[in-house]
Amino acid sequence: GGAAARALVDVREAAGKGYGAFARRAMARHTYLGDYAGELISNEELRERTARGAGDYVVCSGDGAALDGYADAQDRSRFTLAHTNHAPRGSREANLFRVKMSGGTGVGIA
Repeated sequence: GGAAARALVDVREAAGKGYGAFARRAMARHTYLGDYAGELISNEELRERTARGAGDYVVCSGDGAALDGYADAQDRSRFTLAHTNHAPRGSREANLFRVKMSGGTGVGIA
């Protein structure tokens, strides 16, 4: 989340669910907020972490890998996509797309 995302989103306590992202104002559909960053892990590692009670900040790519954004979510001084949650009602899906990067594959959310 760069300067544009920080102008649109606050990170604050989310009523018993840790910290989350909250829009400062209404945004246009498909507003770009940033790239999901995290540790690239296998689905097997994800299962192990979930069994230990971890895995709250994971985005699955659908091809046998996942990104664990736990480390980014601990930094509450800035917005990252790890702070986003689904709405309490309605759609619980995000529009994910793979992004080729010099260091490998990333995940974008729109």
